[in-house]
Amino acid sequence: MGKRSFIFILGLLSVCTLTLTSCKKKVGKTGVIVMDSVRHYYSVLQGQEIEMTWRIANVGEYPLVFSDIQPSCGCISADGEDNNIVLPHSESKLKFIFRTEKYVGYVHHTIRCFGNIQPNGMMELTFDTNVVPPYSASPDYEDVYNQWLEDNARLEGFMDEAANERGYWTDDGGFSKSHAKYPWKEEKKKSEY
Repeated sequence: MGKRSFIFILGLLSVCTLTLTSCKKKVGKTGVIVMDSVRHYYSVLQGQEIEMTWRIANVGEYPLVFSDIQPSCGCISADGEDNNIVLPHSESKLKFIFRTEKYVGYVHHTIRCFGNIQPNGMMELTFDTNVVPPYSASPDYEDVYNQWLEDNARLEGFMDEAANERGYWTDDGGFSKSHAKYPWKEEKKKSEY
């Protein structure tokens, strides 16, 4: 019984030792290449979604393990499967969807990916776009130009000057037409005499 107990205890200790020491293995930092990490998307209509896919290549000797992915806005969500590990010398794709319903104008966002990435443990995926409101909310350039032509045509019979020469007014009640067109030229003529 003594020999069997000794072998059993020795086997139990070796299993515990292997189990406990195998959990302490660290994954080293690895090199990563991102295809087009900074992107400029064409303008989109408000309410449309932009589907973005970044190709990530692990060029190092260790597996790439993402510990956290943080978009700069809640309007960006991950799409598809969870690719937290990329094996050495292989590629993976990170997919995101950007929802535009609460934006108008220029938009710039960054997605930060944390993990065992050389040199500082982080990589950034950056994109920007222009979110344009639907047509009913604002006219396009052709509509603005046609409106300008129409305004000039209507004013042509009532005014001596074109619509772009109407002048301006000031807070103290002054008006641009109340003084000479080029007062500095008149002062120069008076001083020449």
